[in-house]
Amino acid sequence: MAFFQKARTSSSSSADSFLCPVCNEEYQDEPKQLPCLHTICQDCLCDAAAEKNALKIYCPIDGQELPLPMGGIKMLPTDFRVLRLVETRRGQNKTRSERKPREPRKEKPEKTERKKTRNTDKDSGPPLQEQEESMKKQLSEMMAKLRGLLDEKEKALYKQIDDGMAREKRSLSMNGGEGKDKKRAIFLLDLTPCRKILQSIKEEGLATIQGNRKAPTLLSELNTAGVAPSVNKTATPNANYRDAAEVIRALNVPLQFKSMFNPGAVAVGKDGHIAVTDYGNECVWLFNPEGSFLCQIGEDGEGSMECPDGVFFLPDNNIIVSDGPFEEPQSIQMFDITGRFIRSLVEVDDDDGDISFSSISVDDDKRILVTCNGTRPCIQVYSANDNEAYSLDMELGEEHLASPGKAIFLDGKFYVSDSNGSKNTTSIKEFDEKGSLLQTFDEDKHNLGHRDNMGIDITYPIRLALDKSNNTLLAYHGIPREIHVLRPDGTQVSSMKAVSGARDIALTKDKKIVATCGEDSIFSRSVQMLKFN
Repeated sequence: MAFFQKARTSSSSSADSFLCPVCNEEYQDEPKQLPCLHTICQDCLCDAAAEKNALKIYCPIDGQELPLPMGGIKMLPTDFRVLRLVETRRGQNKTRSERKPREPRKEKPEKTERKKTRNTDKDSGPPLQEQEESMKKQLSEMMAKLRGLLDEKEKALYKQIDDGMAREKRSLSMNGGEGKDKKRAIFLLDLTPCRKILQSIKEEGLATIQGNRKAPTLLSELNTAGVAPSVNKTATPNANYRDAAEVIRALNVPLQFKSMFNPGAVAVGKDGHIAVTDYGNECVWLFNPEGSFLCQIGEDGEGSMECPDGVFFLPDNNIIVSDGPFEEPQSIQMFDITGRFIRSLVEVDDDDGDISFSSISVDDDKRILVTCNGTRPCIQVYSANDNEAYSLDMELGEEHLASPGKAIFLDGKFYVSDSNGSKNTTSIKEFDEKGSLLQTFDEDKHNLGHRDNMGIDITYPIRLALDKSNNTLLAYHGIPREIHVLRPDGTQVSSMKAVSGARDIALTKDKKIVATCGEDSIFSRSVQMLKFN
């Protein structure tokens, strides 16, 4: 399994944040972040790439061999935090066309020699004729499987139509035949799964061909698009496996904000309102219960945000947002349902960078549970006094958490999703009211073959949500794209297929699931509303 060492958080001065660490010049284009978490300008990365269509790159800082996504340097993720710092330093939001391109630098002779060495180190591949025959054979076998699956599903749908019509005709005949006064049933054919498959084929094709990389196929995406799998490989033997999710609609922000839209956390209020954090536009979006856009929160002025990472609704339907900026205090701010800033509930000035606020939740006693990352990962619990002033009540999990995702309080226990990159595991950890670890459950290990869109073997953190009506936990697992329904004791009730690449999930009153999707999802950088049969 491909692992690499990630860079530690730098404690350098703010002035260094505007400069590329390789060429020591201010970023001109979008600064790109490598898998090792070093941020470097595009010009220096192009210099470091062995060739134009390279599938790997050596980090100019630590020399690690890292995979490149399909499309090369430009498809690496943009470091929006650094980009915003650069824009703020310039004092105006210049468009890219207004920026003067950097003059090309002359390549050093030793760098050219090193590239040639890397290109010739590896042995050449098999004969082209052999590769051609192998690829055509793989394609033919996959197309046969795809056609067979489609034929099978088509026959099943025709049978459902015939059976439905037959039942309705029998019912009418038993009640005196079909007359003017007889009420006939209305049948609708929902072709949403078919449309999603067609759209995916149109946009992405059936496969891709690229040197030294196995071409992905669409067949594995059929389940995501609404076709239920025939076998459940990960659920416990006693778990009831439900059908796959159906995407019923997308929640859209105004058109002028879509290019920077980068959703993160999601929450649903008691009246059904939906709040979504947007890391790209540095704000929170509010939608009505049907998913229509209402307003933008915290974009400027009092209550403005830099890194909104968590959002939740208080029992009185006010909205709280956790903000974890680089050099400003970590804070939790409160807004009313119209988006008006009320006040700041919590402010933590952490100069050492030990604590970084991310996800938040609220229990029935209005305590705020804050997930903290950084060099001291833990869960902080803030309680309010009679004057509604919040203060730190307790911390838990510092000795047991590696990279906590979200904390939920249920039946007197804390449930925290945690991910351990070094062990390639993700799990849920249960703590008692005093913070003592009780058990670890719903643990999942991922093997070779599970990779993100950059070809990196990773562990997706579990995304937690609470179903109060059934007193159960919903745990989204990123690699198998499943939502596990769990009792508080850790036993699994059922499992459901869902969309890929979900960053957070929340449950509505009518049992729909709202999921924010990241860049590695088939619904890239979007908010989807799902329902299950």
